[in-house]
Amino acid sequence: MTPRPVGQARARPLPGAATYLPDPLWKKLGAVHAGHTVTVDDDPWYLNAGPTAVRGVLRDITGRLGR
Repeated sequence: MTPRPVGQARARPLPGAATYLPDPLWKKLGAVHAGHTVTVDDDPWYLNAGPTAVRGVLRDITGRLGR
């Protein structure tokens, strides 16, 4: 590994849904087969842990469950 100054780390993009959706294993998951999956914004769901993100996640969940 080559040392780099702080702030110049090599960024690798995270794999997105386009990487997994075509995979045959994805289609074999019970929830996928039953149509029980939804697309969510990865920023509040996976990358952000603050109170605003939590409210967004809860809003997504309650919106899907109808409560």
